[in-house]
Amino acid sequence: MNDIGTFIAFHRKRKGFTQEYLGKLLGISGKVVSKWENGKSLPDILLLNNLSELLEITTTELLNSKDDIKH
Repeated sequence: MNDIGTFIAFHRKRKGFTQEYLGKLLGISGKVVSKWENGKSLPDILLLNNLSELLEITTTELLNSKDDIKH
């Protein structure tokens, strides 16, 4: 479960978002984002599309916890 949290944290920081700001954009608290990033919980399935869009990654990349690099 920690892979997805690490992946979310990496892309959140890449965008310059704080946990609080990302949470606000998603309509949740920053503490919830912290729990994802620390491997204590996973994002609700209803948030996956919005989370992916905000982080500018695909839902497939999010679920696989790796970037799809196209050559």
